[in-house]
Amino acid sequence: MSKSTQVNQDITKEQSDECKLLHSAWNDLTKVWTLPVIHALGLKEPARFNELKRRIQGISATSLAERLNE
Repeated sequence: MSKSTQVNQDITKEQSDECKLLHSAWNDLTKVWTLPVIHALGLKEPARFNELKRRIQGISATSLAERLNE
């Protein structure tokens, strides 16, 4: 295998790994309630679970717990 072929394969593997990371991040960000949770976390000082639940109208405790665990 030539040196240039090896370099191209290495670059392709790095790009593939980056694409996988971006795809994973995109999937996490587009889940229901993820963006409102991120927004609520950035609004004020650190908050306990119930305070976050009050900040995000309509979210269930289960959904909030799932998003926080992710």
